[in-house]
Amino acid sequence: MQIPRLLFLFSIDFAVGLIAWMPLVPFKKVGKPFYKYNALFALLLALLAGTVRIYGRAGWVPRRPIEGVTDGMLLLFVAGMAAILWRREGAAYTRICVGSSLCGTALIVADAVGGGGSMGWIVPFVALASALLLGAVNLAMILGHWYLNIPNLSIRPLRDLTGGLLVALTLRAFLVGVVLLGASVSTDRPVTLALGRLLSFWDQGMLLGVRVLFGIAAPFLLWYMVWASVRLRATQSATGILYAAVVLVVIGELISKYLFIATGLPL
Repeated sequence: MQIPRLLFLFSIDFAVGLIAWMPLVPFKKVGKPFYKYNALFALLLALLAGTVRIYGRAGWVPRRPIEGVTDGMLLLFVAGMAAILWRREGAAYTRICVGSSLCGTALIVADAVGGGGSMGWIVPFVALASALLLGAVNLAMILGHWYLNIPNLSIRPLRDLTGGLLVALTLRAFLVGVVLLGASVSTDRPVTLALGRLLSFWDQGMLLGVRVLFGIAAPFLLWYMVWASVRLRATQSATGILYAAVVLVVIGELISKYLFIATGLPL
C-alpha cells in the first residue's frame, strides 16, 4: 500500500476542509485563540502532507508540472496559516482563511486531475467533498468546546456548521452512489475489474461495507442527534456526539482513500 500517498490525500483534505469552514465562525464572537488554534492544526496537517509528498517521490524536485502546481499551492496554504499564527491583528484572519481555502481547493483539484484513477472526471469532486466533510465535522467539534470558554457565545455558529455538516454528508453519500452506479454500467475493463474487487467480500468488499456503514450511514444518524441537541442549545451534548462523529468520519475517509489507491475508484 502507498502509505505516503494515503497520508498526503488525507492530511491535505483535512487541512483545507478545516479552514474552508472557518468563515462561518465570526472572528468577533470567538476571538483570536480559536482562529490560531485551527490555523496551527491545519499548518501541522499541511506540513505532514508536504513531508510525505517529498518522501514519496524521494526528493524536493517535482517530477511533473502538475506536481509543481500542487507544491506551489501547498506553500501558499502554509504561508496563510503561518500568517494567522504570526499576526497579532485579527481583522484579516477571515480574509486569510478565504484566500488559503482557494489555494487549498486549487491544490486538491490539481492533484486529483493529475493523480489518475478510474472515472477520473469525478475524482476532483469526491476529493473536495471529502475535504468539506472532514472540515465540517472537526470544526464543529472544536467549536463545541468553545462554549465552555465563552458561555454566552451565540448558538448560531454551531447551528450553521451543523447545517454545513449535513450538506457535506449528503454530497459525500451522493458521490459514492454515483461512483458505484457509474462503475456498474461502465464497459471500461479496469473499472469493471475494480468493481468486482469491491463486491468481493474477501477482497475489498468488507472494507467497502465498513466505509459505507461507519463513514456515511452512522454519521447521518449522529448528525440528527447533534441537530436535536443544538436546537435545545445543549452544546455539551452536541460536542460529545460530534466526538463520535469525528471518529467515524475519519475512519470512513481513511478507508475511502485506501480503496481509491487500491482499486482506482474514488469512494
